[in-house]
Amino acid sequence: MGAANGTTGVAISPIVVTDVTGGTITVGIKFTANAGDTFAASGTLAVPAGVTVTGPSETLPSLTQTYLIAAGTVPAGGKFTLTGATVNLANSAISHKVTVGTGTSEATLVGAATEYATTAAQVRTFAGVDRYGTARALYHSAFAARTVAVITSGANYPDALSAGVLAKKNTTGVLLTDPNTLSQDTMQELQADPISTVYIIGGTAAVSQNVQNAIAALHVSNTPANPLINVVRIAGADRYATNNQVNLTAGPGGGKAIIATGANFADALAVGPVLYDQNYALVLTDPASLSASAQSTLTNLGITHVIIAGGTSAVSANVETQLGKAGITVDYRIAGADRTATAAMVATWATAGLAASGSYAALNTGGFTGWPAARSTALLTRGDTFADALAAGPVAGLAKEVLVLTANPSTLGSGAATYLGGLAGTVTTISTLGFAAAVTPATVNAATAALG
Repeated sequence: MGAANGTTGVAISPIVVTDVTGGTITVGIKFTANAGDTFAASGTLAVPAGVTVTGPSETLPSLTQTYLIAAGTVPAGGKFTLTGATVNLANSAISHKVTVGTGTSEATLVGAATEYATTAAQVRTFAGVDRYGTARALYHSAFAARTVAVITSGANYPDALSAGVLAKKNTTGVLLTDPNTLSQDTMQELQADPISTVYIIGGTAAVSQNVQNAIAALHVSNTPANPLINVVRIAGADRYATNNQVNLTAGPGGGKAIIATGANFADALAVGPVLYDQNYALVLTDPASLSASAQSTLTNLGITHVIIAGGTSAVSANVETQLGKAGITVDYRIAGADRTATAAMVATWATAGLAASGSYAALNTGGFTGWPAARSTALLTRGDTFADALAAGPVAGLAKEVLVLTANPSTLGSGAATYLGGLAGTVTTISTLGFAAAVTPATVNAATAALG
C-alpha cells in the first residue's frame, strides 16, 4: 500500500505464517513494523485448530504486535494468518516492511519480510501560483530553446483543445493567457526564450486583439536589436471550424484521427500525450452528430481510421454510424465509467495496448514504441478543469508519459486509483501539476496509497 509522510491507517495485506514441520511453540509470534512506524489496529490473527493465542500484549500504537501461544503442538502445515491490521507511517522516503519472528523471545525470523508500503516520492515540479504559472513551468521544462510557441486561452477550453496538434507540428509546447490581458508568466517566457513566431489559437473572443498586440510588441529574446515577434492567429467561426483550421494548418501525418467531443474537455485532454507522440489529428465534433467541420477535416486529411475517445454520452452512437457511412473505420471506442477511467484506458492503450472488446479488435497490442508499461513516474493532474492538463499534453507526449486525471482537486477518482494500483512496485514518484488548489495533498496521498 502506497503512503506519504504522516499517512495513517495504511492497510497491510494478510500475512500468513506456516509451520512447515509441526512442533511445539512455547513463546509466541511477533510482528514488527518498519522502524518509526506503528501499528494502529491489531486486526485478527487466525490460528490452526486446537491452538490458543492471546494478545497482542502491546498497547497500541506500538512498533510491534506480540501474540503469546499457549504451550502445545502446532500441526504440520498449520497457518497463522494476520488480517485487518493497519499501520501509521512515519516517512515515505524509505521502504516499509513488516517482519515476523517466533521462537525464544520471538527472535527467529520467519520467511521474508512483507512489504506493506511502496516508497513513492511526491513532487510538484510543474507548479505555478496559477494556471498560467503552471503552464509556463511545463513549457520551460521542455521547450525553452524553441523559436515557436502556441498560445491559447487559459479561461475557456473550446478553441484551446486544438492547440496541441499545432504544437506538435512545430515541436513546441502550449502557453496560456488571460483572454483580455497577456499573462505575466507567459510574457516572461516569451521574453526569456528565442521565440520568433507565436501562433494564437482561437478568435478574439478567446484571445483578444489586445493580447495579440502585446505579443507583437515584444522583440525576440527581449532584445531591442532583434525583430519583433511574428504573430499568426488561427481561428474559425466556432470551435469546430477552429479545430478544422488547426488540423489543416498542422497537417498531422500519423495517419489516424482521434474523435472527441467539443462540448467538454476531459477526453480530449487525456489523449493529448498520444496525439503529440503519434502525430495524430484531434477532430472535435458535436456530441449528437458529426460536425460538418469534423467531416471536412477527415476528408481533407484523407483519414480512413479513427479512434473515439469517450462513451456514447460524449460522442454518440449516431456519430459512429455517420463515420461508418462515410467510409471511415472506427478502430476502437476508448470509454470508461467516468473521465478518470477513460484517462486510465488511454494510458493503458499507450503503454500496453487494449484488448479486443465487443466489435472492436485489439488496439495497439504492446503499446507505442518507447512507452513502458512499468514506469517510474506518474503524472497527476486535475481532471475537472482543462488548463493544467492542456499545457501538460505536449510535455508528456515528448517524454512518453501518460496523464492520470483526478475527478476533482479533492477526489482521486476510481479510474485513477485502479490504474495506479496496477503500477505497484514500479512507480517511485508521483509528479503533481499545480499546487494544493489544483490537487490537494490528500488526493496526492490517495494516489500514492493506490500504489499498494
